[in-house]
Amino acid sequence: MSATAKFSFAGVALALALVTVGYIVNRRQTAWTRGIDLKEMLMTDDALIEQLLKRSRFGDQQIVGYLKDVKAKRLLSLINNQQSLVLGRNSNCNVCIDDDVVSGEHLELGYDQEKQQFWIKDLDSTNGSWFGHGQELAAQRNTPVQSGQLFYLANQNHPLVIIEKK
Repeated sequence: MSATAKFSFAGVALALALVTVGYIVNRRQTAWTRGIDLKEMLMTDDALIEQLLKRSRFGDQQIVGYLKDVKAKRLLSLINNQQSLVLGRNSNCNVCIDDDVVSGEHLELGYDQEKQQFWIKDLDSTNGSWFGHGQELAAQRNTPVQSGQLFYLANQNHPLVIIEKK
C-alpha cells in the first residue's frame, strides 16, 4: 500500500470518528438542552385533535391540553380539567405504554383548576419519572409541570410533553 493510500485511509478514519463524536454530542445536547418547536408539532396534530374532541365526553371548554409522545411524535391523549390520567403498561391505564421498563401504573398527570397549572406524579414506578438528567421526581407527590416542559418515563426512554390548549 502506498504512503498516499495510508494517509487517505487515516484521514477518512479520523473524519469518520470526528463526525461520530459530533453526532453523539449533538444528540445529547438535543435530548437535554435544545428546545422543541411545539407549535409545529401541534399543527401536525390538528385533524387528530379535532377527531378526539368529537369523541370525547368532555366539552371543548373542559379540555385544557394535550399529552404528546415526543420520541414517537404522536398525540397520546387529551387532558381535561375534571380528572387525572394514569400512564403505564397495564391495559387499564388511561394511556398504555407498551414497554417493559415502564411500570404497570407509572405516572399520573392532571390539571389543578385552582392554581391553573398542570401537575405530574410518579406512582412509585420501578424506573422513575424525570425532568432531565439527574432530576428524578419524588414519588407520590404532585409536581407542577409547565406547558412545553419535557418530562420522561423510565430513565429518559419516553420523553413526553404537555401542550396547553389555547
